[in-house]
Amino acid sequence: YLGLNECGKMSPDALAALSNKMKRNLFEKIRPLVQVMEIKKKEDTAMFEDATKCRVERKKGKFRYVSLATGKKVSSKEYERKYLLQIQEKRKARLIAINKPIIQMSSNDSSNHSDKESLEDAETANTLLPQDDSDTVPFPLRDDVPSNSDMAAAQRKLFEAWDLALDEYTETVLLLRAKGSS
Repeated sequence: YLGLNECGKMSPDALAALSNKMKRNLFEKIRPLVQVMEIKKKEDTAMFEDATKCRVERKKGKFRYVSLATGKKVSSKEYERKYLLQIQEKRKARLIAINKPIIQMSSNDSSNHSDKESLEDAETANTLLPQDDSDTVPFPLRDDVPSNSDMAAAQRKLFEAWDLALDEYTETVLLLRAKGSS
């Protein structure tokens, strides 16, 4: 007996039980991903607290920024300035990481490079790239919607394609993991 009624259909109780079992299995499969996301969130929070010297609090749906040193409220503009500064620093670090292999291949002795020299090398390597806007395309951000409607449509199409590709990739990975665990 599989919970089928006289018409050969599953009873509502059987469907609910099956549904709950499927939900539990799904939660078990995504638990490691959620744990990694929680760890990353804690790391990011700690990094931004260290960089901004502020703690973010949320009360009654509103954000409030508090100085870690004094416990006093910090203006949202001041917090934004510190936050964006940290974002810029992270971008510089990524630029160094991206350009380091290129610089090392072209450098005779790159093992003696300091981080400051690496940043200078990365900036120099960046100036070797085409500087004319017609030859380069900036990496778009979802939150920065262009005012030009054609550019906005092109950006929307790009993000839709990325979302579709990510969905397909995720589905494939989850199916492969499910096959591997069974």
